[in-house]
Amino acid sequence: MRAIKAISDRIFVLHHGVKIAEGEPDDVLSDEEVIKAYLGKRYKQLVS
Repeated sequence: MRAIKAISDRIFVLHHGVKIAEGEPDDVLSDEEVIKAYLGKRYKQLVS
């Protein structure tokens, strides 16, 4: 995730072909749907 944040101004996240999030990296990576679909509970605990 650090690499993506470092090189991205804006992120789009698709889950099964449906956009679930769009925006600045910090906003997208803290989005509940993104965490649920890709990052998991452990990631949420690490960044909280």
